[in-house]
Amino acid sequence: MTLSKRPLLCITGTTGSGKNSVGICVAKLLEAEILSLDSMKVYRQMNIGTAKPSANDLAQVKHHLIDILDPQERIDLSRFLQRADEVILENHQNDKPIIAVGGTAMYLTGLLFGVHDGPSRDEEFRAQLRAERDQLGLAAIHAKLAAVDSASAEKINPNDYQRMERALEVFAQTGKPASEQQATWFREPRYESQVYIITWDRKVLRKRIEERIDLMFEEGWVKEVADIDGGGGFSQESIMALGYREIKEHLFVGGKEGPLKERIKIKTWQFARRQLTWMTRYPHAERIVCQEDDTAESIAQNIFNKFSPLWQQSRESR
Repeated sequence: MTLSKRPLLCITGTTGSGKNSVGICVAKLLEAEILSLDSMKVYRQMNIGTAKPSANDLAQVKHHLIDILDPQERIDLSRFLQRADEVILENHQNDKPIIAVGGTAMYLTGLLFGVHDGPSRDEEFRAQLRAERDQLGLAAIHAKLAAVDSASAEKINPNDYQRMERALEVFAQTGKPASEQQATWFREPRYESQVYIITWDRKVLRKRIEERIDLMFEEGWVKEVADIDGGGGFSQESIMALGYREIKEHLFVGGKEGPLKERIKIKTWQFARRQLTWMTRYPHAERIVCQEDDTAESIAQNIFNKFSPLWQQSRESR
């Protein structure tokens, strides 16, 4: 059962693909608002490293679910979806289109297909696992996951303790790998949607990622991390944002920024490759393979031309 009879436009892509710029351009053409599907843009102060829209972009297009938490706080998928559904339904009731934009796989999948029905939290198990993590390190936890659920271990960043913890918790309670259970995640869609995946040739994408990281350092990314760390600090979830943990460790041990920058470039590219793999799970999505001379405006016009008639049709059938 769908939650709204109006179509929902979703724009996703890897980090560095330019999906946010495209989303803003489409929003201007549609006179729409944007729902951010980014698990790290929810945090205040984390602006440079998460590539948040500029103040000018935010002034031109209204964005939802950006800057709603301090870096010390946490949010889970259920809470996020509750707020996202409220935003979408309010916009649709007011006859206003909204565009879901972002690359967080869990958020987009949850929005379109709902939360996977897994076992509840086991606080005793989590306490024991965290003690093991503190004693042996994240690599040991990742190896433990790989031994019982290799598919999940392959998809989950070895630094992403939260997801490793959940996958091990699911296995401990059910005796079945979380990846096996999540294979049934895709069911009746919660929204009628059009999903567009913004992608590039891999060499071009890697170059875009590396250039963006260089720019982030020039804009003061290291100082941004230092200011947060010297203030309230990071939660277990917010420190998982790409590059933030590496910069925090660099601030502690010191050294030159060059090697730090290269480590972040490598980890970001590895993450983008995992995103590319995940996006193959959306057979109904349309992949837009961009060329080097494409602009956000030209890509947005293409999406607008396809989605606008659907929105107009839904308006006429009300």
